[in-house]
Amino acid sequence: MLSQKSSLNSNIHMPWMQSEDWISSDGVHMTIRAVHPSDSDQLNAMVKRLSFASKKNRFHSAVNELSEKSLHYMTTVDFLNHCACVVTTKNNGINSILCDARYVVNDMGNVAEFSIVVEDRFQCRGIGYRVMQKLLESAEMAGLQCLV
Repeated sequence: MLSQKSSLNSNIHMPWMQSEDWISSDGVHMTIRAVHPSDSDQLNAMVKRLSFASKKNRFHSAVNELSEKSLHYMTTVDFLNHCACVVTTKNNGINSILCDARYVVNDMGNVAEFSIVVEDRFQCRGIGYRVMQKLLESAEMAGLQCLV
């Protein structure tokens, strides 16, 4: 459980304001950063690359791609009630998203539901752990009691 804060900090989502770079154990350069509205095409491309099982686990159905409405929702976040980050890597000089992580605060304002999806070929490299740490940092700074 996360600790309850007595007052909210106006910069509660600071951990995502600056990107963080690292190199995986197998030499892949990765960057974690806040999601941007311009990420729609890359996010949709990642969803298309997911396996049937990964799509079903993340979206509770086997979607082939995201609708414009869903992409807008997932890339235009307020960082107060809806926080999201992505992990990117360069492949042949082109940035691509390989992970999406987010939480949405409930109506009571003290609990948030989170989700993480990592592209199948990048699973088991510690990416999920790293983005979960970012979600937890942000949630704690926001005064949330827990992520579910």
